[in-house]
Amino acid sequence: MDTSFYNNIILQTNILNGYGISDHWIGYSERKNKFYKHILIEGVNFFLNFFKNDINDFVVAVSYYIDLNKLNSKYPCRILKIVLNAEKELINENYIHILDFDKYFDCRDDEFDNKNNSLNNTFRFFSSDRDHLKNLSFVGMDNSHLGLEDGHCFFISLKNNIIIYPHSDNTGYGCFAIDKEKDFNIGINFLKKFSELDNFDAYLFSRTEGIKVKI
Repeated sequence: MDTSFYNNIILQTNILNGYGISDHWIGYSERKNKFYKHILIEGVNFFLNFFKNDINDFVVAVSYYIDLNKLNSKYPCRILKIVLNAEKELINENYIHILDFDKYFDCRDDEFDNKNNSLNNTFRFFSSDRDHLKNLSFVGMDNSHLGLEDGHCFFISLKNNIIIYPHSDNTGYGCFAIDKEKDFNIGINFLKKFSELDNFDAYLFSRTEGIKVKI
């Protein structure tokens, strides 16, 4: 796998400076109401089933990392068992890195941003399969040991000209076009179908109006 090629795709879509401000952004889905386990599972299963014929065409780009002190805390986070199991598997397989924040960020204030950006923007690339996409989605869409800003996770499909990302803001997926001048209708259809689920809403970004529009 040419990792530099996929890294350049991420850089060219300008998504690291803010997902919603990238002009490659198609839109996103989110849960309608309070979080429940069955809503998380429903969203992940929908994604996996929608792309069931294209699962192996995705390339995973991930820069997730977890503070070692969170894992060793006397006061463990309240995490769903399916999410905790997914997290452990991803740590064991190097999808998620463990870092001692106290040591890593023991630096001058003017060095903090550079060290933080280096962590967030240094990606590991993997071929995809259903189990890893499922586990990354569970971890990325729920309150795991990951913080909201502890790295990125992208599912890149050259075949479909899209990048999918799981998000925990309100439990869902977002979508970018790789090449905004080419067809990315599958990303639009993905979000439209998502909005048909009872527990989810979806929004498309209107380039002409510069606003997001509920489907």
